[in-house]
Amino acid sequence: MTRRIFGLAPFVLSAALGGCGSSSSSSGGRHITWKDDGTSQSAIVTLAQRTMQGTSDYLNLLGTNSSVGITIVVGTTGRALGAETFMCNQTTSDQTVTLTYSDADGGTLPTTQSCSVKVTQPGALNGASATGTFSAVFNLDGGGTKSITEGSFNVPISM
Repeated sequence: MTRRIFGLAPFVLSAALGGCGSSSSSSGGRHITWKDDGTSQSAIVTLAQRTMQGTSDYLNLLGTNSSVGITIVVGTTGRALGAETFMCNQTTSDQTVTLTYSDADGGTLPTTQSCSVKVTQPGALNGASATGTFSAVFNLDGGGTKSITEGSFNVPISM
């Protein structure tokens, strides 16, 4: 006999995510929010990691809900990541930036026509949260574009 307890699933998921949830407020508190072609989106699961690889310093951000997700990676080479702005296709020689959009069907739009990520605080493990803003325009496979505007993040750095 198989016994299923559906009523506990949301509680177990909530407990398992623990510190991974985000608030829906972009004015403060943990969050990754944006407008997806004008429709407000709030990440239910957020993650921020800082990694050092050789002389490079990377900030990796993930924000996702049941419909869409955003992945942002910014990095510097030869110096520590600081409060700075990253522009797709216009970075300085010591910067890198990648934004990826994913939908509920698992499709991604990795080709950005333009993007901007402004890091106001890169964050630190057991310290300040990573904070900043972002926007992007993605090319659609069938033509046209998808606009991500008014993006904002405030996520504690995790291991």
